[in-house]
Amino acid sequence: MKIAPYIEMANIWEQADMTQWPWWLASPQGGDVVSPTCPTFACPSDARGGLQSNYPDGATVRKVALTSYLGVNGRNQFQEAGGQDGILYINSAVGMKNILDGTSNTIMIGERPPSNNQVYGWQWAGAGDSPYFGTTDVVLGVHERPLQPSGAPDFFRRGTLVDPSDIHRYHFWSLHPGGGNWAYGDASVHFIPYNVTKAQDTSATPIMNVLEQLATRSGGETVTLP
Repeated sequence: MKIAPYIEMANIWEQADMTQWPWWLASPQGGDVVSPTCPTFACPSDARGGLQSNYPDGATVRKVALTSYLGVNGRNQFQEAGGQDGILYINSAVGMKNILDGTSNTIMIGERPPSNNQVYGWQWAGAGDSPYFGTTDVVLGVHERPLQPSGAPDFFRRGTLVDPSDIHRYHFWSLHPGGGNWAYGDASVHFIPYNVTKAQDTSATPIMNVLEQLATRSGGETVTLP
């Protein structure tokens, strides 16, 4: 929500009481603070359009704005699994001085369309799946682990909107052929192909693939895109 004043939607931030849960805060204009959509956060290739879901909250159906772009928390959401090593993760406060790999070598935002059931991918705030670090809603790792540090990781690969089980919510993917767009720490945007994660190392000391190297803010890697 803190980005809202910088994209001409300051009213979102002004209405938010950050001492409370940011979702289900009533808006004076009606609905909830998390309801208004912003075209900036929607991929033009998503034919579903609008990206605002009807979210069941008990007997009440609420409007929730959705997004096609999630922050990169690093490799995954768990410190215990070597994660939270990116720029945006739960309770993070990473400044440019902390991005030791350089802002032009560190990805900050990636594509992942809202889930099949349009429950995951909240635009303004979102708890995500357990343990509620925001994962699958507002942030995601490039080698994300679901629910717990020992969860089997997923990776950047092709997905589909025809996904009744919502299995594609746990990895970055896009509606563009061959790969997806990524925003770097220096505000530049680059298209990265899926084949950067083609080699999955299973040795005792795994070697990070290219996208994992780009996701870490201070790993000291030398990254060369294919």
